[in-house]
Amino acid sequence: MRITSGSPYDSDFCLRILDRGYRIVYTPHAVLPHYESATKKSIADPGEVAALRERWSEIIRHDPFYNPNLTHAGENHELDLR
Repeated sequence: MRITSGSPYDSDFCLRILDRGYRIVYTPHAVLPHYESATKKSIADPGEVAALRERWSEIIRHDPFYNPNLTHAGENHELDLR
């Protein structure tokens, strides 16, 4: 999981749900309107992003859904060619 400056609140919300023992279920058939930036600024404060990364660092580091072929360095999700 990556917490980026464009969408840290969605990531934090999902991690809080997981932390409380609930699961997130995906269905491609759901239609859920999402009004981006309707109630918040569109770019998060760098301090907020850093705080979220620190709070969830252990889960982010061991994310079972993150593709092992991608790098963990930076936020660009490039191939890990090591």
